[in-house]
Amino acid sequence: MALFYPSDWRPFYFKAPYTRNLIRNCSGQDGLKHGWNILENGGNYWKVEKDHGGSDDLPEEALALSNNVSYNFATSYGWCSMEQIIDLTKEGVSEELLDGEIQPDIVVTEWYAARFDCGNTYEMSVTLLTKPKLEKKYTLAEFNVGPVLTPQWAPRNWNKVEHVFCDYGPGLRYIRFFHKGKDTQFWAGHYGCKMAGAQVRIQFKEEMQGSRPKQREVIKSNPETQLTLKEDEDEDIYD
Repeated sequence: MALFYPSDWRPFYFKAPYTRNLIRNCSGQDGLKHGWNILENGGNYWKVEKDHGGSDDLPEEALALSNNVSYNFATSYGWCSMEQIIDLTKEGVSEELLDGEIQPDIVVTEWYAARFDCGNTYEMSVTLLTKPKLEKKYTLAEFNVGPVLTPQWAPRNWNKVEHVFCDYGPGLRYIRFFHKGKDTQFWAGHYGCKMAGAQVRIQFKEEMQGSRPKQREVIKSNPETQLTLKEDEDEDIYD
């Protein structure tokens, strides 16, 4: 027997929220503004790159999210940050499912990289919300990475951050995805960290098999990178 039957099958079929990435324009393939709200645009501003200047080529897993066309966001010498707020019900996710006894996992990932010739800083945060406001009273769970400090002359490979939210309770309606970065040497141009392959997905598989994983995160990064990871802390990051 199926674990969940939607009361209205039309969003299930036509919006297909359970089989796609809910982040729009995950690597900059549609430009800078589509899907994203730019919060800080320091230095020489945000930029979309196709050649990944100074870094390795994107891994195939990240490329697949932008139809195998190679793009990434690049930051500058001043803070560059942006956010995307996903309205889950507008995307077709059922409120009955989100509030039900058996909830799907929420899987979030992103890839980041440094140039070989310049140090940089990377941060990323994902917040599960009951309303589209970044306030504690509306927050069900959050996952924070950073600041990740990569020194000059470090490896130029791409690093993957991944986290799975589960057992987050009823009321989830919005997901905020936020990332920011800059270089650490104040060089004109775009020598700050690069981001690509931002992803938010609804995942059923492990629940359907009857298992309940604990919240977990995977961070694959260079051994020279200094990483601070914060999750579900009481630190006030809200407006």
